[in-house]
Amino acid sequence: MSLITQQLSLHDLSHCRVVCTVDRALDKLDNGQLLMISANQPSAIPDIRNHTLRDGNEILRFLDDEQAFTFVIRKRSTNPVDYIPG
Repeated sequence: MSLITQQLSLHDLSHCRVVCTVDRALDKLDNGQLLMISANQPSAIPDIRNHTLRDGNEILRFLDDEQAFTFVIRKRSTNPVDYIPG
């Protein structure tokens, strides 16, 4: 696995803050770079998963550690116009 480019802690954030924070972080990354996200709210799991996949990014790893959830996401490596979800 490649090196993590950026790490985010989204502990105790609301739905809107989770989605907005992930979106801003991914916007700052170059295509192919990795973002590691840590969250402790179970509601963050579908928020992060759905938002990430909707934009054509790839979830490389998801860990559920009972008290925290960790995602490793690769920013899409194609132009979103060229991306066709499969």
